Amino acid sequence: MRTVIIGAGNAGKNLVAKLCEMGHDVVVIDNDAVVLDELAQNYDVMTLVGHGSDPTILENDVIGRIDLLAAVTASDEINFLACCWAKAAGAGHTIARLSSARFLHSSLVNTDKLGVDRPMVHKGECAKEVFDVLYMPGTLEVTSLLDGKIAAIGLKLPDKTPLAGKSLKEFKDDKWFGKVRFIGMVKQGKLIIPDGDSRPEPGDDVYIVLPAGQTDRFLDWIRGGRRKGFKKVVIAGGGEL
Repeated sequence: MRTVIIGAGNAGKNLVAKLCEMGHDVVVIDNDAVVLDELAQNYDVMTLVGHGSDPTILENDVIGRIDLLAAVTASDEINFLACCWAKAAGAGHTIARLSSARFLHSSLVNTDKLGVDRPMVHKGECAKEVFDVLYMPGTLEVTSLLDGKIAAIGLKLPDKTPLAGKSLKEFKDDKWFGKVRFIGMVKQGKLIIPDGDSRPEPGDDVYIVLPAGQTDRFLDWIRGGRRKGFKKVVIAGGGEL
């Protein structure tokens, strides 16, 4: 997949690392040549020096077909314009990082007409992730799929987990294994795709998908006992996040 990233700040660098690890074809555009040189030395990416709001930069023949454009500069306005030009250039999908939700709350703004397929307010996404983890004690990350019908959760297996010392296929008759799917496992820092012979151990990070209504009971089971919820939460900072 040919992905164009507008902006080589922290968000852009993290995207580059993940997309390159997955084997995607990545182009990074930024007006800071020094930052681009550093990226090119560490990753197999193509870099172009230019301004994200300049439509001519996307007309460069070396970019070619754009499957995905992610505009992640620190400027909301530049990110909107970059998506607009990308759609006009025939991009398959566009994402605009927004620092504030003010654009999304205005009746004057139609993100579809502006060429933005997915506006992403990073503070809102961060708040949602923090809330989901607080809502499900014992998890590392939580994601909702299919309009909230399915939950994808990640957790670190505790010492008392009933999974310890057994392969997954030994649980084929357990009631939970007709409802859940193990989609990933990190053992000693290495990601593997589980199969029936995989043996989860305490300390492993496991990633699971299951019906959203079953998450609480399943988490109690896999952690070997009833979890304690949070009774008091202190939020340090009264900003938008």
